[in-house]
Amino acid sequence: MIPTVVIFLGCLPVYFILKTPQPIQFGDFLVFALLLVAVAFEGNADSQMRHHRSCNKQNNTPDKNIETGLWAWSRHPNYFGEIIFWVTIYLFLLIRGDHTIWAGSGVVAMLFLFNVISIPMMEKRLLDQKPQYKNYKKRVSKIIPLPPGKHLAN
Repeated sequence: MIPTVVIFLGCLPVYFILKTPQPIQFGDFLVFALLLVAVAFEGNADSQMRHHRSCNKQNNTPDKNIETGLWAWSRHPNYFGEIIFWVTIYLFLLIRGDHTIWAGSGVVAMLFLFNVISIPMMEKRLLDQKPQYKNYKKRVSKIIPLPPGKHLAN
């Protein structure tokens, strides 16, 4: 139920955008480009994870962490891509001059969902299943992609 509510809140800006259509502006192209980058980022992270899992299954190493590609820079790059996606949905509303602040509640809810529920649950499970994850967690940023070892305390 909670994810459904979060998605609903994330889609609120779309309602306001469609409610009062405006001509396409230059800013729309910039935000759309960012949206495409976010989708590509998330898709690439998911693809890297699928490849990693497939290789681990073939090599009989299911407890091995993924520490290459985007996963060398962020422990949750797929979530980073998804967060940027929802931020861009809200940006579409803001660049059109609609400052309906509460319509950004979806972005806030998404950040809450990832940081307070999804990631802590996932990381607890990974720490229980994969002994080397503790070291990986010390070296790699939680969400924001940063060079390994250069992450913020998380």
